[in-house]
Amino acid sequence: MDTPRKPWIEGWALPAWVGLALALLSVAVPGGGLTSDGARLMIRITARSSFLLFAAAFLAGPLYQRWPCGATAWLRRNRRYLGLSFALSHAVHGAWVLVYARLDPQLFHAMVKSANYVLGGIGYGFIVSLAATSFERTAALLGQRNWQRLHWLGTHYLWLQFVVSFARRAPADPFYCPLAACALALVVVRLYCRWAAAPSPTRLAIELPRE
Repeated sequence: MDTPRKPWIEGWALPAWVGLALALLSVAVPGGGLTSDGARLMIRITARSSFLLFAAAFLAGPLYQRWPCGATAWLRRNRRYLGLSFALSHAVHGAWVLVYARLDPQLFHAMVKSANYVLGGIGYGFIVSLAATSFERTAALLGQRNWQRLHWLGTHYLWLQFVVSFARRAPADPFYCPLAACALALVVVRLYCRWAAAPSPTRLAIELPRE
């Protein structure tokens, strides 16, 4: 009897392929030389890739809990690597932000407010913390309760950042309207999956052993 073959993108292969794709895009998009337009395009590309990877990791557990199948099982099994891929993508995003700040400092400082430095810095602090505690040894050092608190707070803060970032740009660029709606829908889908998968009071009454 043949054993089922695992997907070819699995485990550490996932962040490796994401890193390779981002590296190729970083070479191809700017073309012959670094320009502010090329840097801004890479900032937008990496923002979207980060959002997709974050969304996959954010919904992996709830989707499998509500609709267990091959695809959702893959998501849950690779949730750690999706999170690390998101951290890698957003690190590249931050690098391109710095490149853009060097190429066009006047426009950059005109667009970026002081609050962006604070909120963005907190976001990157959470990303580093979440990535660093995505391994069994570091998670054990932190403790289960502290790990759960950190990952709950960090993921929801990053989710809120995506919502605010996309919604803030939507009035000037209608393309961000569906992105903002998708970002907002992540928590709705997550809550629905948790609620739908939770046992009903009637089922609990039936399943509880009688004395």
